[in-house]
Amino acid sequence: MKRKHMARKVDSKLVLFPHLEERLVERGIEKLKDKKYKEAKVLFEQLYDIDPDHPQAAYGLSVCYVELGDYEKAEAITSEMLKRDIGNYYDVLRLHMTILIQRRRYQEVIAMAEAILEEDETPPEIESMLRQLAEFCRVRLTETHTSHPSEDDAPVRKLDLSELHHPDPEKQWLAVQNLNNRLSSDEEQELTEFLSSSTGDPFIKTLVLKLLKARGRKGTVTVAKMGETFKVNLDGDHLFYEDFKDQVSQRIQRALMSENPTLCELAEQIWQHFIVASFPKPLEPMKPDIWAGACSLYTHQINGVDIDEDKFFHQFNVPVNKVKEQALFIKKVEEMSSENNF
Repeated sequence: MKRKHMARKVDSKLVLFPHLEERLVERGIEKLKDKKYKEAKVLFEQLYDIDPDHPQAAYGLSVCYVELGDYEKAEAITSEMLKRDIGNYYDVLRLHMTILIQRRRYQEVIAMAEAILEEDETPPEIESMLRQLAEFCRVRLTETHTSHPSEDDAPVRKLDLSELHHPDPEKQWLAVQNLNNRLSSDEEQELTEFLSSSTGDPFIKTLVLKLLKARGRKGTVTVAKMGETFKVNLDGDHLFYEDFKDQVSQRIQRALMSENPTLCELAEQIWQHFIVASFPKPLEPMKPDIWAGACSLYTHQINGVDIDEDKFFHQFNVPVNKVKEQALFIKKVEEMSSENNF
């Protein structure tokens, strides 16, 4: 049975502190909102010592550990919460997967997402979140594998890249994963044909672009996405919205981190997935506040989190209609990418 009061022993008598748990929760949440994570940690640790099964104690303490960079302790708590079904399962799941991403345990996130997606009772918005996280981790794995190609790799061998044209994005992904550090001219040609074809997952196509650039491919390639055709110059220094991507991520953090760290992490992951899937379509207008607002709005919507519109749009100081328009575009790209409809 959970204890509702804290007690200490004085002259062999118990002195009770009524409503201590409630006060610790209130003060801990206040400190989180003020970004005073060390102070919040002390409060949640007290509550966790009183009752390790208290969902707000466990969740609040794990958030504090994440913000303070102690991912090992945070993971230990969220793992136990998932195992013992403490707190809101999907909130804990999001936080746990975020921790794994911070620790670069991308394969574990992918495996966990795929296992949950096989279940029949997963809500649609959670399915969308899991697919986004899994693809986010896949691109991170690809970047890790391709960022430092070796000159001493084994001789190039012919690969079967036919699955690049498979309707299942998972098959396309596996074909990319099997590529060598060096590519034969025939393989390069097949990749460029894949990029210019009207089929193929847009997320995978950007991964192929990154791979070609990492392998030293020069010149211009044609990319077909979203019913449009684009020319991409692989000689350019600033591909894939690199500077703009970071500006928007920083703006998302300023807007959401203090209010809801977990939602902030998810918004950043959605943004990372979106820009990979949408590249090289120009993002207009190139204003960080508009895209940060749009991504934040979309993240609230898919998680069923209500917002105070006046307060929400005021913090970004941008036209409401423009933010809503780009949020719809993010939704379109995310859904089309996940379902491989273009």
